[in-house]
Amino acid sequence: MFDHNKSGRGKCKVTKLDFSKGQLRLGYRNGMESYGYACIDGAAKFLPEILEEVTDFHLESIAGWSELSESEQSLIQEKLSPVVQD
Repeated sequence: MFDHNKSGRGKCKVTKLDFSKGQLRLGYRNGMESYGYACIDGAAKFLPEILEEVTDFHLESIAGWSELSESEQSLIQEKLSPVVQD
């Protein structure tokens, strides 16, 4: 799911950099009832391995996509375009 960091706490699980309040991030299941979060640059590092197993994937299918601004959607498409082939 795409969302924005509400508290300004936490770190990207990939880059280990602190999130800033309001920063765009990608949440993913990290167990039965918890989520891990990655910044968009971090997500571009782990998505290729996951997407090798998925045959029909579209960014628009990720929860929260429709709530993002056009500029945020463009940023994500730019950062993940080498990874995601729409």
